[in-house]
Amino acid sequence: MRYIITGLFIICSLSAVQAQGKLPKDAEEAVQVGKLLYRSEMASWHGTDILQGRYGVLRPLIGGYFSYADGERTVCLFFTKDEVPKALIRFSFDGPLKINGAQIDTARSPLSMLEMELFAMRRSAMEVVSTDDLFEFYEGINFNLIPIVNGKLRQVYILSGPKAHGKVVIGNDYLLTFDKSNKVKEKRRLHKNIQIFEHADSEVTTTMHTHLAETGEFITPTDICTLMLYADIAGWPQHIVISETQVSIWDCNKHDLTVIERKAWDKIAKDQEERHSPER
Repeated sequence: MRYIITGLFIICSLSAVQAQGKLPKDAEEAVQVGKLLYRSEMASWHGTDILQGRYGVLRPLIGGYFSYADGERTVCLFFTKDEVPKALIRFSFDGPLKINGAQIDTARSPLSMLEMELFAMRRSAMEVVSTDDLFEFYEGINFNLIPIVNGKLRQVYILSGPKAHGKVVIGNDYLLTFDKSNKVKEKRRLHKNIQIFEHADSEVTTTMHTHLAETGEFITPTDICTLMLYADIAGWPQHIVISETQVSIWDCNKHDLTVIERKAWDKIAKDQEERHSPER
């Protein structure tokens, strides 16, 4: 279920839940991974824009692309169609991920060890997506595959992205986990449904969706990535995720998370409803 809140009701109530202290471990990890996914997707956006604008001649040679964190920089790599791919062009961005600050390397070089691992995971993930009935396909929606190596974890997050402008997609996202040989050992659907928000309505101030128990008690990394990519374009100041026991409040401007217990949230909502009741 999704909600769009057009009044000041929720925003006013949030003043009562500031300074909640340290985030729960699972929520903190969601923020860290979500920001990592965002870095990858934004680098892919910028790399694709630069490629189309300045290096279109290379398009027939491209076998695919992916992006990854390299220290403080983020790299978008386009590789060749060879069985053992080579780098076709690399775009590297510093911390702020500004398109004008891209460093460009056109050397046809072998992939690094990390790049080969990411390539193998991405290729395996594409095979799973095309053959496993876990995945659902929708008209006007693309799957974006984001391979990451995060410590000992080897994972591919799969997000749904809109083909059309003016839309934000939450849900229909997946997580594949790989062993050290880069073979899939676990498949998981993160949200059971898909929610498409239109952001043409300038009166929308806060958006919201709910989580079933199997999705988890906190905002997911894919939620955070999507909000960091689209919320500024949509003009959303915050997004709220409600689960059975927790409420996650994502500040779209500060890229910051606040978590409160659902019972505290319900108490605030009830109090605000009574305060603003026309019968008072």
